[in-house]
Amino acid sequence: ARLETVVADHVMEAGRNLVSSCPMGGVLVTGSDLEAVGVWSVVLRSQTRADLVLFLPGLYDSDSIYRVRMAETLKIDAVRPASAALTRTAEARPVCLAPEVDSTVVPHTQLVPLRLVRVAGPVTTVDPAPLSIIELTGAWRSRPDGLVREVADLYLEAARSNRVLCSSLLSPLG
Repeated sequence: ARLETVVADHVMEAGRNLVSSCPMGGVLVTGSDLEAVGVWSVVLRSQTRADLVLFLPGLYDSDSIYRVRMAETLKIDAVRPASAALTRTAEARPVCLAPEVDSTVVPHTQLVPLRLVRVAGPVTTVDPAPLSIIELTGAWRSRPDGLVREVADLYLEAARSNRVLCSSLLSPLG
């Protein structure tokens, strides 16, 4: 089956929104399976954003091979736990935290809300593509199942850090 038929449209849309929220040269840290599936599906399918490093904190903490490869990619020491690794990385490049990232992974530095993510480190050029919730709104109106609610919760979690989302992007969800 083709990727777009396997992953729900509103999950792909959330992935696109998360990817476009992370500044160029960033490290996008996902906190849930939903975020990871959306982001990885978008990046692998479109083969764009070669500047973006996708970071899975759970895998970094549990898989020594992944940890070493990530440390090489980020040019940091592999003995650092995820939070310390991301803190060090934020000194050189933007570290973007998706809405559902666990607090134990958050870098020990100032965070700036930017679209759907919180950014530690320098904020570089951001993708000018507008964010949308067209697919989510359609799914919400026709069949608000568990997955639709989970995607909506992702956006609501983002709005806790960036209140502007409530009066703009998320206004159709109330």
